[in-house]
Amino acid sequence: MAIERSKYSSRLTESEVEEIRAAPFAMRHTDVAKRYGVTPTTIARIRKGITWPARTHELVRVRVPAEVVSALEDVARADEMPTEELASSILCRWAFRYRKR
Repeated sequence: MAIERSKYSSRLTESEVEEIRAAPFAMRHTDVAKRYGVTPTTIARIRKGITWPARTHELVRVRVPAEVVSALEDVARADEMPTEELASSILCRWAFRYRKR
């Protein structure tokens, strides 16, 4: 199942999406949808995490060979960014590509 996020204008803000997630599941999708002016399908997709995925961050430790660390530090220095941030962005890009296969 692919996670989607519309690149077009959205009727919902991030705070409204958080409210939708916080709404009790006893509330029907139809009732919540009327409140926010969207379809019940939109509410269901938000609650399932298909659209507007929850932003969770997990700490992932990765062992990297010493020669790669020095190259990573060089690139980070050239881009004027912390080494951890560069490594994180590279890992995220790799994971996204790997997940698509």
